[in-house]
Amino acid sequence: MLYEIHMIKNYPPTNLNRDDTGVPKICMFGGAQFPSHYECEPE
Repeated sequence: MLYEIHMIKNYPPTNLNRDDTGVPKICMFGGAQFPSHYECEPE
């Protein structure tokens, strides 16, 4: 008998991972973009 379990985990918009250059990725959450607030510099 084969069982498959699919789980969806809801993460807050934080810096979960970075791209290959070390820059934090942008998180899409509920149709809005959330950059990592701790890594962003004001323009």
